[in-house]
Amino acid sequence: MKGFVPAQEGHVVQALAPVNASGGKTAQAFSMKAHQHVSILILLGAQAAQMTSIRVNACTDAAGDNPTLIPFNVWKAESANVDVLGLRTPVASSGFQPTGTGGTFY
Repeated sequence: MKGFVPAQEGHVVQALAPVNASGGKTAQAFSMKAHQHVSILILLGAQAAQMTSIRVNACTDAAGDNPTLIPFNVWKAESANVDVLGLRTPVASSGFQPTGTGGTFY
C-alpha cells in the first residue's frame, strides 16, 4: 500500500461534531505531545449564516488552558462538491472568514 492511513499512522480526533456553527463554536482541545504536525479538516454543510472566522489556538495543556491565537496555513476548496484544494495560503493569527457555501471544505 502506498500513502498515509490516518487511522493507523496518525492521531484522529473529532474536535467538533457536525453542528450549526453560525453562532460561533469552540472545538475540543487536543494534545500534540507525541506529534509534530496536525491537519485539521473543516467540512461545511448548510449554514444558517456565514461563520465570522476560523482561528487556531495553542494552549498549555490538552484541557485548553491559556489559549494563544497562532498563525496557520489553509488549503481551500470553496466551490461546492469539488475534491481539489487550492494552494497553501498563510493565515494570520486573527484567522480567516470561511465561505458561506455549503459542501465546501478546508
